[in-house]
Amino acid sequence: IRRPPRSTLDRSSAASDVYKRQIQESSLFSYGKEVNKIDHNIIPEASGIVNSFYNPNGIWTHNDSNNKDVLYLISKTTSEILFKIHIQNIISNDWEDITIGDCFMGLNGKCLYVGDIGDNQKERNIKKIYVIEEPKIENYGNDSISTDSFRLI
Repeated sequence: IRRPPRSTLDRSSAASDVYKRQIQESSLFSYGKEVNKIDHNIIPEASGIVNSFYNPNGIWTHNDSNNKDVLYLISKTTSEILFKIHIQNIISNDWEDITIGDCFMGLNGKCLYVGDIGDNQKERNIKKIYVIEEPKIENYGNDSISTDSFRLI
């Protein structure tokens, strides 16, 4: 999709009309489709969500502020909790987002990056990103692990 010059986007033109139609028809810019809902008392306010790299049926999520320091692996198809990671020895303030990517700082494989970056009152001077190796779950069953093995950015 090639964008026409800005001057033609503001007024009706053949190039502008084609561009707008291509954007609407593009699979990159389509409306989302609800597949399932996270409907658990345990996760009252999922604040971040990311596809698992090692666990193809799962997505990682966490609660917003004022909840336990736990990452949840939930099923993409049923939204059932498959696994939990309890992160020990931290004091989270307001977890806002999670992503996944290559590890660094002595960690291996893929890592989960949890952003303790919320600051609705604009009072926090320090924001944190926790880096945790993503586990490969062999057997699902609402199991959990506790870890104090994480890095802090």
